[in-house]
Amino acid sequence: MTEQFQAKTDENYFLKAEGLTMHFPAASDALGRPTSWIHAADDVSFAVPKGKTLGVVGESGCGKSTVGKMLLDIYRPTGGKIFYEGKDITALSPKERRPYVKKMQLVWQDPYSSLDPRLRAGDIIAEPLRAQGHRDCEDRVLELMDTVGLAERLINSYPHELDGGRRQRIGIARALAMEPKLIVCDEPVSALDVSIQAQILNLLKELQQKMGMTLALSTISPMRSRSCIWARSWKKHRQRSSSQTPSIRTPRRFCPLSRSRTFTTSASAFP
Repeated sequence: MTEQFQAKTDENYFLKAEGLTMHFPAASDALGRPTSWIHAADDVSFAVPKGKTLGVVGESGCGKSTVGKMLLDIYRPTGGKIFYEGKDITALSPKERRPYVKKMQLVWQDPYSSLDPRLRAGDIIAEPLRAQGHRDCEDRVLELMDTVGLAERLINSYPHELDGGRRQRIGIARALAMEPKLIVCDEPVSALDVSIQAQILNLLKELQQKMGMTLALSTISPMRSRSCIWARSWKKHRQRSSSQTPSIRTPRRFCPLSRSRTFTTSASAFP
């Protein structure tokens, strides 16, 4: 499948994955050697032009979050390659990957658990800036809060004092602090009320149009979209008898993301 995919993607894409595979050890022998594996993702391929949206659609446990974490170098793929602006970053050392990873950020699924409850909103947004050596960043924090639609008076609020929509806006502002070129959104609205979901999606759309970012958006429910590159998922339960790569039958909660297909259309990235 990967060879066929490569033949169809001669165009220079901003982000491209070829045959991404992620297997987690499920059991080991007395010596600690893995004897069975959970197939979280198998042979996932896609390509995203700059400023477009990749939508990963599938049921819970199919591997959507795993794919996003592989893109962000949180997980090292068991197999496959990731190309970022034409550069194969999977072949680089951790030190060499750092400049690329800094331009990739993540918006977590649960806005409450992803925020430090001991920090105020302004400190949460400023945390990545301070980690990079920026000491006086109050003006930048206020600018980011205004960008995502947060009132200046909330700069000293704690996460538990805010509703889910404002918490997620803090998470988006934190992701924007490093001026990323790619933002991976791991089901960013699944933990929010229906009335708030549209606000967050509209905010992501506005930010993408304004800043020219590329988005990777995972979701359970497919959304009506006129311009997304969709990587759909199918359930795939299988069991191998190979002595080199032993595996167990994948439980229902670990349905692997596999046999991805891609296509592109035109117009905006969201309805």
